[in-house]
Amino acid sequence: MHVSDNGDRGGNDVTVMFAGARKPLERNLHEVWDVELVKRELRGVSDEKYAEQLVASAKADLDTIRRGNISNWAAHSYSLAKEVAYADLPGWRCGATASTVVALDARYLATGRAIVQMQLRDAGVRLAEVLNRAFGP
Repeated sequence: MHVSDNGDRGGNDVTVMFAGARKPLERNLHEVWDVELVKRELRGVSDEKYAEQLVASAKADLDTIRRGNISNWAAHSYSLAKEVAYADLPGWRCGATASTVVALDARYLATGRAIVQMQLRDAGVRLAEVLNRAFGP
């Protein structure tokens, strides 16, 4: 969401809610991706345990995750925002302005959680790579 632009301030102007929620709680799309999906991903797991899970999941793909540079990584994030965060919104199309609250269904949220997990894993590996390049071994 940070590198996307649909004329909606990175999703801040798109009001969403969770479909089927007992108590409708409106959020903006950016907040869903930055906060709500992360909370759902961490539910029932300590921060330390989750970090261990991310490290374990990254081990097999370290070379692939490290490959590229900040521009490549930003371009990948842009494509995820365009192809998943926006394109998968029920009843949405790029360039559209949301005039109503968009209900996020279970499929959208499940896909979002998988993307959040991948992005958190990749961000950790890439931050380590940038710091290693900057400060050496």
